[in-house]
Amino acid sequence: MHENKNQRKILLNELQPVVHYVAVIRPEENRCTAWKKRTFIDWQIQMTLAGGIRYESGDGEDFVLAPGEIALMPPGIEISQTLTERESSFCCVHFLFGETAECEPVQLPPRRLSLAEPELFHSLFLRLYEAFRTPGSVTEALASGLVREIFLRMLLPESVRGNGADPVKRMTAYLNEHLLERPGRMALAREFHFAPEYINQLFRKQLGMTPGEYVRRRLAQRAYRLLAGEGLSVKETADRLGFSSPFYFSRVFRAVYGVPPSRV
Repeated sequence: MHENKNQRKILLNELQPVVHYVAVIRPEENRCTAWKKRTFIDWQIQMTLAGGIRYESGDGEDFVLAPGEIALMPPGIEISQTLTERESSFCCVHFLFGETAECEPVQLPPRRLSLAEPELFHSLFLRLYEAFRTPGSVTEALASGLVREIFLRMLLPESVRGNGADPVKRMTAYLNEHLLERPGRMALAREFHFAPEYINQLFRKQLGMTPGEYVRRRLAQRAYRLLAGEGLSVKETADRLGFSSPFYFSRVFRAVYGVPPSRV
């Protein structure tokens, strides 16, 4: 790690986290509501889902971590934590970075960040929790990679961190451009580096449908134009749009318009 704490910098190629502990605490699991002041020996990232957590430290940076906020705590800080409500729920991970060769240091994120769209980070925490609970070298590497992704996303500007930008608009543009390839949520996950579950949540929240349903609807709309505007037959339209058979094309078309394509 970079030794000058005042500069709050870290070497990017040191980001090979060794995960010590992961927890997803739900309200019914809150057996403890306060943790006395102690000094962390590792890094901690914590995200509040409901309620709040009050942080009190010896350096004067006291704050309450509200829902939709995420906090980064470096090692060596003495801090106490208290739930503001017994029904509070949160995610947290403790980790250390592995030792690697020197490279250009980057500025650390602020201690606390607000997330306008916290679903992405929540999804990453849930995947991290499942990986950490499953023993094995592969899941250990997966957990390390997920902590790395969470940390790196905290370094991004707000406009591309998952807050404020309109990822659905960018993803639907991608789907429209690659419509005949039948892209779904897994293709979007690879292209836009979001968790597949988070992509489904975004689409359902903004469009009321999944990416797969969006693609089928757009194909049906394009088919309608071919049938009504260009006078193509059902078979010709199915072939033009890459359907495996006229029968399957008719099923998709009927699901969108309520009538078979032969009625257009």
